[in-house]
Amino acid sequence: MRFQRGLILALLSGKDLKQVKTEGYAKARELLIEAIRKVMEGEVSVGDLAVSRVLRRPLSSYDWAAAYVSVAMRLAEKGKMVKAGEIVEFVHVDSRNHNPLCRVAPMETYEGRGYDREKYRELLLDAAETVLSILGFSRHEFGSRTRKETYRDLPLSEMSN
Repeated sequence: MRFQRGLILALLSGKDLKQVKTEGYAKARELLIEAIRKVMEGEVSVGDLAVSRVLRRPLSSYDWAAAYVSVAMRLAEKGKMVKAGEIVEFVHVDSRNHNPLCRVAPMETYEGRGYDREKYRELLLDAAETVLSILGFSRHEFGSRTRKETYRDLPLSEMSN
């Protein structure tokens, strides 16, 4: 969210539409490049890695182990029940792991033992695409082929198999 705000402010630093499309866009693109560099080189603080999501329904009603559901399940295993309407915070640690429970770590138990740099790179590109695509931004410039989810979540019923 803070990153997207920075992109928007960079864009709007121009005095008119022409400057927004040229100078503002260039500033926003540089902001993206620097953010990706920091993520890939491990220079991001733990607080900046935190992803927050609201658990919209009771945990037992979910069929898929999306990241925030996996976090709520892991917290429940440790005795902390997350109720519908509560916010869960987590870090992406291994988005390619077949087991959704191993892809993320709750912020409460995260010990700074690394993060999934490629996942955070993709999240930055998602944010940039949302803000900059109207001006011709393409994540293809950064070697990313698509915005769709790269890793498929398992149905919770298959996790025990």
